[in-house]
Amino acid sequence: MTRSRVDGCAAVPPLVTLQQVPVNISNPGGFAVYNNGIDVFISDRDNNHLVRVNMSTAATTDIDVGEDPVGVVVNSGNNQAYVVNSGDNSISQIDLNTNAVTTFLDPVGLDATQFGFNASNAAAILVSPTDHTAVILQLN
Repeated sequence: MTRSRVDGCAAVPPLVTLQQVPVNISNPGGFAVYNNGIDVFISDRDNNHLVRVNMSTAATTDIDVGEDPVGVVVNSGNNQAYVVNSGDNSISQIDLNTNAVTTFLDPVGLDATQFGFNASNAAAILVSPTDHTAVILQLN
């Protein structure tokens, strides 16, 4: 059934569930999609993991990252994922071919809670509501 208007808003087409994969995450922080939607990465704030979900096989992999991971971005140009960890002001870099993690301190010391990515120049944008600051970082 399609409606033309709902509560004064334009109607949207119905959503269809394509696939449902169970994941054991109690407090998700953010997510990113990779490999044409085959892999989904979800930050697990309570367990300090990045959960990699293969949507084709329903396999999940927990990748240890820093404390309280809140945001994740993927750079498919270099097959790397980046996770901002607000609990210890660090950024975890994950090699998506091996799931190997390199963690480095946030170079500007922000209590970042949001993380964005600009694919055209491989830059990350960190946003901190505490410091009222947005910082652009070059990701290699």
